[in-house]
Amino acid sequence: MSPKWQKTNIVSVIAAMILFSLLILGCGQEQGLNSRSGSIFGHVYMTGSGQSVDGVRVSCAGTSATTSANGYYELSNLPTGWRTLTASGEDFEFFSSEVYVTSRTKQNIYMTPAGGGKGGVDE
Repeated sequence: MSPKWQKTNIVSVIAAMILFSLLILGCGQEQGLNSRSGSIFGHVYMTGSGQSVDGVRVSCAGTSATTSANGYYELSNLPTGWRTLTASGEDFEFFSSEVYVTSRTKQNIYMTPAGGGKGGVDE
């Protein structure tokens, strides 16, 4: 193999590696800095009575918060797009729902007391 041929192969390999890296970075663009600019906020209520529920742990995409005395929660710095929102609290059934996270998503949660009823979300 001549030195010229080796040099051409090395340049070709480096060019291919750069191109591959750029493709990988381009495909991951949605995973960039702007992708964690979403938030979800709202209140947690008891199904049926509509009473606010405090002390409920609300979680989404690895971030969690505990509801305040008036049932309010807010989760920030979330990746945007479809995510699973969960909530759990003593004496309540576990809650899980798919929500679409935007820069500011309002999502009220209705918790079902352990042993009956139907929980859900509304906007």
